[in-house]
Amino acid sequence: YRWVILAAGTLAQASFSDIGGSYNDVALTLEALAKERTFINPTFGSSTESSAGGRKTVNFSTTVGVTSQAYSGRYSAAAAAGSLAR
Repeated sequence: YRWVILAAGTLAQASFSDIGGSYNDVALTLEALAKERTFINPTFGSSTESSAGGRKTVNFSTTVGVTSQAYSGRYSAAAAAGSLAR
């Protein structure tokens, strides 16, 4: 297990792995994650360069905090009524 101390206002942490054509794609991904209202503090994790089909690729990881705005409440009524499958 890896223990993570979450920032204030963060309910959980999510990690993403992706492949881009350049490091600019890494920056674009972080910028896109920052615009999502359900995420906070997008952070670069790591990267490695490789190739696929003769083209350079960048494999990278990012993490974000998940805010309470990600909570939809769609199961709350079912849980209160006791109708969720166990």
